[in-house]
Amino acid sequence: MGYNMQGGNGNGPNSGKGGNGITGDICSDCSRRYNGNNGAVYGAGGGGSLIHLNNWASSWQYATGGNGANGVVIITYTSSSPTASASSNSPICAGQTLTLTGGATGGSPGYTYSWTGPNGFTSTLQNPTIPNATTAATGTYTLVVTDAAGCTDTKTVSVIVNSTPTIDPGSNSPICAGQALNLTAGGTASTYSWTGPNGFTSSSQNPSIPSAVSANGGTYTVTVTGANGCSATDNVSVTVNPSPTATAGSNSPVCTGNPINLTSSGGGTYS
Repeated sequence: MGYNMQGGNGNGPNSGKGGNGITGDICSDCSRRYNGNNGAVYGAGGGGSLIHLNNWASSWQYATGGNGANGVVIITYTSSSPTASASSNSPICAGQTLTLTGGATGGSPGYTYSWTGPNGFTSTLQNPTIPNATTAATGTYTLVVTDAAGCTDTKTVSVIVNSTPTIDPGSNSPICAGQALNLTAGGTASTYSWTGPNGFTSSSQNPSIPSAVSANGGTYTVTVTGANGCSATDNVSVTVNPSPTATAGSNSPVCTGNPINLTSSGGGTYS
């Protein structure tokens, strides 16, 4: 902010022409406002000195000066408001941290910041964050910057917090070795990525392993990605039991009339 003061022409017996205009700071604090209207200049050609101003307008006329007759001094005031800026790291996915970035230039340095936004959000930080943001954080955020002189500027920024895809992995575990292991991702997504024991990988939604072996038992992890680029990861544990090794025997051959004894091993139940 600043002023330009022009010396006036005196109209009294000892008057003289006003001196050249001078410029400088009106005040360092916008709260220093004093009434300023038409007044007299006592100057024999002097530009005089600035007296405090009050009316928050574009120009004033005010009295100032030294010895001499009446005259007028024109003081023109030009204010300079700050220029605010507002941005974010949007779009983000639900569960990520939303970062709002504020800035200011011009005006009188010594800025303060006031943010408001969706879901009751408020902050006086220059660069606030919302950890673990949800889709409720989507919307328009407003930043009001106030400089040391009390002048303000307002900016807005739109934020999108995309939802993550649903996922509910499962399988037909437990199974026995030699049977097919079937994995299911659940939910709806655009892409799927499976990893698991024994070097297993697959991009199918519901992959299967025919004739699974015990080495296929363990934890399988699936990552799904939605059309909005957001992803979710979950896992499922699988058990592949080894098949028993059966043995069978008898006391054969026997003579007629003697008992036949059958023997077996390797299982839990026998039929």
